[in-house]
Amino acid sequence: MLRLFLLANCASCTVFGILFLLHTERSVAFIGTPPTIIVSVLGALLLLNAALLAMTALRWQHVPTLIMFFVFGDVGWVALTIGCLALDLWIQGTSAILASITIATIVGALGYCQYLSGVKGKLSRQASV
Repeated sequence: MLRLFLLANCASCTVFGILFLLHTERSVAFIGTPPTIIVSVLGALLLLNAALLAMTALRWQHVPTLIMFFVFGDVGWVALTIGCLALDLWIQGTSAILASITIATIVGALGYCQYLSGVKGKLSRQASV
């Protein structure tokens, strides 16, 4: 199951990375008021993360500490989305707010599933080996 969650996360990062990088102006217009450079850089980072997710998903054995890298990334995405919404920063308009909440929920669920299937109960065993 872990491989499936990693690949789903990879697909999500790829789609939004391409969208933010190749359609920066349209993405900014939909989201609200984020600086264009932040959306472009975020797109590039999402594509990098997608490549790392794909390489990790294709490994025969998954290292729990490596999976935690992606879990923390997902937690960060959710936290930053909540922060932007709470501070009324950058994300403007009903559609953008609903899309952001939906995406953050999916990203959070993927992170939690990655944690459950790739990390929980395995970190202590890895340290003792």
